[in-house]
Amino acid sequence: MDESSIRNLRIWFGTESGNAEMAAEDLAAELGVDSGHVSDLHDLAPEDIDRAALTIILCSTYGEGELPRGGRAFAERLRSAAGEAPLSGLRYLLMGLGDRSYAETYSRGAEHLDEALQAAGARRVGEIGRHDASGWDEVGETAIAWAAEALAGITANIETAGAPA
Repeated sequence: MDESSIRNLRIWFGTESGNAEMAAEDLAAELGVDSGHVSDLHDLAPEDIDRAALTIILCSTYGEGELPRGGRAFAERLRSAAGEAPLSGLRYLLMGLGDRSYAETYSRGAEHLDEALQAAGARRVGEIGRHDASGWDEVGETAIAWAAEALAGITANIETAGAPA
């Protein structure tokens, strides 16, 4: 991963009620990501994904710990994509949305998506971020703070790797 991949961000969201989409829009505005680089998982096809771009994904949890509809459709397209690893080379950050009061299924939608992405050859960088809908924090503010910290860590690693020994 290099500095150009950080400047060439993509933001994806999987949502049922619109919270992940609103958070993705807030995050894009904060990071200066063009709205043309913000996509609903429902609209993505594996063959059209820019695997060189660093991708930030916000995914809600629906029902009993499931992916939202668009996320389920995307995961299914990944499973049926031609080739062994249709997303090989893709690096992504992932934040899950959920309600901690449902302890067994909290943010499980993001975990399902993480499993599907890794099975398709993509690699998550960093830990999965989490937003708790039962708390007082706004999802957009949480996403912005989480992404800033995650991107700072990636930038620090790039700078360290490029520093002379």
